[in-house]
Formats: sequence, C-alpha cells, structure tokens
Amino acid sequence: GAAILYAFCPLSIENMSAHVFFISAAVYLPLIILGIEKIIAGDKPYLLSAAVMLSALSNIYFFYMNVLSTVFYCAIRVLFMEKEWKDRIIIVLRVALYSFIGVMMSAVVFLPMLNTMLSNTRLDTKVATGLFYDKETYVRMYEGLAFGGDNFFGGFSAVVMLAIILLFLKKKNPTLI
Repeated sequence: GAAILYAFCPLSIENMSAHVFFISAAVYLPLIILGIEKIIAGDKPYLLSAAVMLSALSNIYFFYMNVLSTVFYCAIRVLFMEKEWKDRIIIVLRVALYSFIGVMMSAVVFLPMLNTMLSNTRLDTKVATGLFYDKETYVRMYEGLAFGGDNFFGGFSAVVMLAIILLFLKKKNPTLI
C-alpha cells in the first residue's frame, strides 16, 4: 500500500509528467526494499542486485537518495527482528554484498558519473538559504502538505496523510511501513 501511495503522490505524478527520469526513484526504491525482504525471507537475492544496478544506472543523485533510504529501512527492519544478533548481522552482510554486486554490475556507467559529480565545481557552492525559512514559506509548506500542489515540493494529499495515520494506529507490525 505504501509503495502505491509513494508512486502516486502529487510529487511523483507532477514530476512524472515533466520527465520519466524523475519517477525512477519511486520505482526502484520499492524494488530494493522488496529485494531486502526477499533476503530476510531466505529467498534468492537477484531482485536486490538488479534493482540496485538499475537505480545506479539511471542517475547518481537518485541512487544516493535510494541508498540513504535503504540503509535507514534496513537498520530499522533488522533492529526490530525477532532473530538472534548473529542472524541479523548475516542478513545485513548479505544485503551489503548483493547491493555491492548491483553497484559493480553498473560500474561502467556509475563510476564515470561518480567521478563527474565529485569533480564538479558546484560542490564548493555555499548554501543559499539560512538555517530557517521565513514564516510565509512554512505556511505554504503546511498548505502543500495537506492539499498537495506546488506549495510544498514533496507534499502529500489528504488521503495519503490519513493512510499514514492509520498505518501507525494499526498494531499488527509497526516496523513494516
């Protein structure tokens, strides 16, 4: 359910209409997470390697965002498992190994992209905003959070907000989001 909400939130729909390139992270992150779940279940790890490879091939910026999200998901998921610590560590090592294999399968494209990004002069650019936004920006963010649209880049619709609230009220398994 969460993957569908993620893929069809106003941000994804708006960016997908501009260019398919922007929807790639919304496609690959659920596949990566499904690959992690397959490893946890003891299934074959091919999906994780393939999803990591495709994510790395499509764009380095979206790839590193998927990596951060995946590390966060994997850490929370493994932390709340009802397994011995030895088994948890083995799962994390398997996820890391098959993710690395996926990166290596994309290395022909990924490494030149990484080199270009790290040698870019924009890395030295200072941040244009201060520590806080002005009051009007925060008001527009909350409007966009509730109603979607251009007021807040990353806004949710009211239905998604309700689904998130219901997700956390459900006591079945709060670690699986």
